[in-house]
Amino acid sequence: MKPENVKIIDFGCGTGLIGKNLATMGYKNIVGLDISPGMLEQCSNSGIYSELNEYDIGKDANELP
Repeated sequence: MKPENVKIIDFGCGTGLIGKNLATMGYKNIVGLDISPGMLEQCSNSGIYSELNEYDIGKDANELP
């Protein structure tokens, strides 16, 4: 499967380091989830993530955005 056709969820995206590495490998559809609005803001500034959502991974998986 081509990287540009894969959707990746980065749980606890933090500063966006994993997203940056994935982007260099050709992945384009990266969704970031983090409990911290501040970390989501940092990820937003990178321009790499196709979507960012505030999410606590301790919640029910049925509540995923």
